[in-house]
Amino acid sequence: MEEIKPYTTFEEALRDLDNGGHFYNLFTQAEDDIITQAELSKVSGVFFAKQQMILFLEMALSKLDETEKLKFCRSWTNRSRVVISNTNPNVWPL
Repeated sequence: MEEIKPYTTFEEALRDLDNGGHFYNLFTQAEDDIITQAELSKVSGVFFAKQQMILFLEMALSKLDETEKLKFCRSWTNRSRVVISNTNPNVWPL
């Protein structure tokens, strides 16, 4: 298991997570201020296990304050919001 270093600022998290996904994610763009499942999958190293991806995200954003977390949540696509809120509805204020 790799060590997860939590982000300390919203800008740092957005820079790393808004990465465009893998080369075969044709409709995902880097640096568009929208986080998709493909981009989160690339950073977390998890492709099909949504709960592991959410766990990575929770740990990576654990040092952000609530305002920054909410700001970060607003950058997700609608599909990502549905997946995240269905997987762990009590953690993320969507």
